[in-house]
Amino acid sequence: MARRSDEDDILSLLGRKRTGLSIDDIAASVAGALKEQKRDLIQHVKRMLEVAKLHDTKSDDRTHNLHARLTAVESELRQLKRGMR
Repeated sequence: MARRSDEDDILSLLGRKRTGLSIDDIAASVAGALKEQKRDLIQHVKRMLEVAKLHDTKSDDRTHNLHARLTAVESELRQLKRGMR
């Protein structure tokens, strides 16, 4: 039984050596993946900020327009009241 695990250990070590990958190769691959993931995340956050800004802009316009509409309605009400007299 112990002999079998020794053989497996040796085979696994040989398998690792045969791949030809070094630590530098693996580090470059992981670094590339991390850079791509970072870029995707930054693009996503940028889109989310643009959406939030769009919603805030609409909210501000509505508030500004609300005041203008309210004063217009008040003016119309005053004119209607004068006409009813």
